[in-house]
Amino acid sequence: MHSLYYPAYKKFLCLAKDCPMNCCRFYRISFFKWEEKKFGKGDWADIDGKGNDIRHYLEQDAQGWFCRRKDDKSCVFLNNEDMCSIQRRIGPQAMPSVCRTYPRLITRFDDRIEFSLDPCCPQAVRLLENCEPWAPEIEGVGPLAGDGAYQKRARVLALFADRQVNLEACIEALDREYEVGRESLPHFEGSATFLEFVRKVTALLIFSYVLPYDGFPAFPSVAHFILDALDRYAATRPWEKEETFAERSFGFARFLIDYVEEVGFDVEFEDRYIDSQEV
Repeated sequence: MHSLYYPAYKKFLCLAKDCPMNCCRFYRISFFKWEEKKFGKGDWADIDGKGNDIRHYLEQDAQGWFCRRKDDKSCVFLNNEDMCSIQRRIGPQAMPSVCRTYPRLITRFDDRIEFSLDPCCPQAVRLLENCEPWAPEIEGVGPLAGDGAYQKRARVLALFADRQVNLEACIEALDREYEVGRESLPHFEGSATFLEFVRKVTALLIFSYVLPYDGFPAFPSVAHFILDALDRYAATRPWEKEETFAERSFGFARFLIDYVEEVGFDVEFEDRYIDSQEV
């Protein structure tokens, strides 16, 4: 079994209350089915210091249990200090696994475990600034063969890692390799610094989403999702803004989370998911 790490994965530290976005404000915090066995036990038996089981604060729908929201924007456990009340009162071990893990994306395949970061997080995008080279760090004994889907993604990422291949050609290869067949492709202008930023976030999108989420029913492939998101991003003409890398990172992450919410890209493959405490 091999482990593949996106270059900034090991450097990631959550900004917590200093984050300009705070994922608790935007995501529906869900629970996996295997977590339901913990309801009413241990730390989740008295989640608020008032004797309430965690289910007192949850709702259930066809997809499972999730944190009931106080409004349309934030998790019920997010307090006025922009801090998770579960983490503050009990500790991080009592938080839902998705909260302990996010924005880390840890997925299991037959021959490997992949560790990447969700580009909806501004800190994850900001860490791209000093990432070189783009290729993932591979740990394990012997060569990594991978399946056909892995090899296809590797071919595309190799182009993004090659600075002699311009961004436009990389985007064309993404469209061609996954047979998306778009009539028009995203087009970016601006400085070399800005184009390098787009190159890196596009590679991050490919690394983080293509294998774990390919087959998402709203799109023929996640490559379609990525190209559509880039097209929408290009339409905002972000190269016309004078921004630092940190400001641009926040802007892209905020754009992406709005786009994800709009198209309903919210799927979890429980059979591939690995809790961060396991690794």
